[in-house]
Amino acid sequence: MFYKIDLQKQKGASVTEILVVTPLVMLLGMIGIQYAFMYNAKTNVTYASYEAARAGAINNADPQAIEDGLLKGLLPLLSTNLRSEGIKADTTNHLIASAQSKLALEKLKLDEARFMKIEIISPNEAAFNACNNAQLQKI
Repeated sequence: MFYKIDLQKQKGASVTEILVVTPLVMLLGMIGIQYAFMYNAKTNVTYASYEAARAGAINNADPQAIEDGLLKGLLPLLSTNLRSEGIKADTTNHLIASAQSKLALEKLKLDEARFMKIEIISPNEAAFNACNNAQLQKI
């Protein structure tokens, strides 16, 4: 049994399918890219908070050290703003790269620090006072 297919009825069917499917596939692709950007930003903020916690632990919960650690962690997210300001990364000379990173950190302190609020949640001052010992103060 052979069926005869009328090719005139099938003409243009694939164009219609492409017109329907292409925007949906593009939308799903753009949503996937946006989720990747959001995950990258979340990872950078998590890393910055770890840097801030590490700086606070090393420097006896000094708020300025915590702020510096947070800004150092956020530097990859904010580096595009620094490039537009004329601060370029030079990896050929270690001293120049170190000076440029310090300059970038100071620029971030001026621009972004006023939008940050650092609050030490735990341990609070009462916990420090509860563990206060005269013998430990001598060390």
